[in-house]
Amino acid sequence: MYGVTYLRLSDMLMMQRNFDTFKAFVKNMHANLDYCPDTERYYHFTEPMSDQKRGFH
Repeated sequence: MYGVTYLRLSDMLMMQRNFDTFKAFVKNMHANLDYCPDTERYYHFTEPMSDQKRGFH
């Protein structure tokens, strides 16, 4: 997950039980990944492929 927008931060999500579940979900997404302190390897924006590259004419 690249990030969570503020639009997704609802009162319901911020309730302690729900937020704990969300934190566990995010932690489990990274469960088998080694820690990498090199921040240059993360948070690179991508752009959608053009129709031509996808094979649409």
